[in-house]
Amino acid sequence: MIRISERLLLEAVRTFFDDRIFGPHRADLLAAQLPERGAPVADIGALCREGERPARGQRGLMEQLAGEDDGDPETAAEFRKSIRKQFTAWSGSDAT
Repeated sequence: MIRISERLLLEAVRTFFDDRIFGPHRADLLAAQLPERGAPVADIGALCREGERPARGQRGLMEQLAGEDDGDPETAAEFRKSIRKQFTAWSGSDAT
């Protein structure tokens, strides 16, 4: 059995948190540990915006579906059918 003083353990944990988690150089320490092929911090905003793209597209399609017909029932039906296909492709669902 190994025995370690609680005082020593607490000091080690406190030092770790003070330096690595809450310290002034924590971002540099983290960046040094991340792989080079990871997304740079500057690209995170672009990734978030890209993730919102399908939702914006789906909202646009729903607005088009809710819009008024142009008077031709066949054209309106085909238009709605194509929008449903796009919606299904984007959402990954099997709804038609």
